[in-house]
Parts: sequence; structure tokens; C-alpha cells
Amino acid sequence: MTKISPHTILDYFKELLKFNKLPFLKDTAIEEIKIKYSEYVDSVDKEKGIIKYFKLFYNQSTNDSIEGLVTYDFYKEHKLELLEKIKDAISSIDELIYQKSEREESYNALLKNISKELHYLFIKADKVYPTYPELKRAIKSIESHLLLRYQIQPFSKVVINEKQSYFGVKDAVSEKLFQDLYDLSDRLELIEYDVVDERTFLDVFLRNPSDKSVVIQFSCNNGLAITFLESLRPFFTSLNPKTIEKSQRFLTKQGLVLTESNYNTSKKRLKDSEKLKSLKLELQQILDL
Repeated sequence: MTKISPHTILDYFKELLKFNKLPFLKDTAIEEIKIKYSEYVDSVDKEKGIIKYFKLFYNQSTNDSIEGLVTYDFYKEHKLELLEKIKDAISSIDELIYQKSEREESYNALLKNISKELHYLFIKADKVYPTYPELKRAIKSIESHLLLRYQIQPFSKVVINEKQSYFGVKDAVSEKLFQDLYDLSDRLELIEYDVVDERTFLDVFLRNPSDKSVVIQFSCNNGLAITFLESLRPFFTSLNPKTIEKSQRFLTKQGLVLTESNYNTSKKRLKDSEKLKSLKLELQQILDL
């Protein structure tokens, strides 16, 4: 059984939204046909992505070749490609969830992260290709599959409110900053993408959810976790070892609540390592410390 990476499921759509790629693909396809059929080209409409050319076809009834006019419509062909890519993405999601179910692993966080990616892809598609609704429909159809099959509600942005934040997030702090911190935490393996989704990450820091199961479980050692939390203290009015324990929102790699005693002990025992240096460097770049 091939192992599927959750990070690559939506790569086709991400790639399509890079540097206005669709017009490039359209122009390339038209040029290739022009070169291949050169003197047989009847007409070209580069803006619409349509080229007409003459081609020889075999007539079985007469056992002879006949000439016919062929119309290539890039956008019509691309819509068919989109349908296949939708099926591929949905199939990959279902296979990934099946594999996780077989291993008795949780997958809710993973699906929420995919939903979040779809949300931002939709926004970007609307900006990059406002006159090509088929791409937005394709993204929405994958989102609908998550809702219908797995009851994953479409992602929506967190509204930051200092009064809602358990740790008193300061006014100047943006949601984008914590999205970047989530990506960093995933990339440096402070957390696991499959266990802690972005919404949970944002809710723990920026809100005070009533659901006590909304927690951040670190997958790294306590030293790295404490270094990460320490770097965030300037952005809150009351993020400290005491409130961290009291909140019960942070779990160690072993699944235990991060206590004040644990926090302070780990902080005292910090030793330099390549991972610690890398974490500090990246935090400096994001937080401008």
C-alpha cells in the first residue's frame, strides 16, 4: 500500500495558482499545435485559447483518408483535466483516511488542515483567475466532499479578541503571525500536522474555547517546547508558566499537562543543540526579535 503524504494532495491546485500559470499553459498548448500543424492551421484565437487546423482522418468505409477541420479549445480541455484532478484529490484523501483508520490513528486534525488549505486556495483562485470560475468550483467540490463524508465544516478565519484570549493577546498581534508560527511548528516537528490542526493552534493561543479537549500536544522534547513558548510571551499579557499550567491547553510529548514545575525545570536544563539553534533562528526571523 502506497503511503500518501497529506502535504502533496492539493499540489496540482497550488501549482496552478503560481505565477499566473494558466495563461502560460494555454499559450504553450497553442504554440505546440501551431508548430506541429504549421501550414494546416486555419485560425488562432490566443486570448480564448482556441486554434483550428486541418487534419487527415482515416475513413473506414472508403478505406481512404479525408481531411477534416479540428478545433482545439484549451479551456474546454482544461475543464476535463480539472474533473480528473478533483477525483484524484478526493481519492487520495479517502485513501489516507482509510490508512489512518486501519492504524487506529486520529485524522480529524488532518482533515481540518486540508479544509484550511482549500479555503485559502479558493481566495487565491478568486484573485488570480476571477473570470475562470471552474477552478473555484473544483476547490469547492473537494470542500463539499469533506463536509458530506467526514462532517468537516468549511474553514473560516478566527476573529481575534483580547477579551476572548485566555492568555490576553495584545492588540497589535495578527492572525497571520500565528499561521506562520503554526507552519514553523509543523516544519520543525514541534507538533504533528495530523494531531494538531491550525484551527486548534489558533484557538489555544488567541481564544479560550469552551471545549477542554482543544489542546496543543507537542511532539518534541520539553526544551524545544519551552523555548517556543518563551519566545511568544512578549505578545501576551499573561502567558507564563503558571497560566500555562492552569489553562491545561498544552501537553508534553507523553500526553501530560505541561506544569509550571515541568516548565521551569526544562528551562533551567536547556542545552544547546542544532535543533534548538535552528528553532531560535527561525523564531527570530518570524517574530523579529
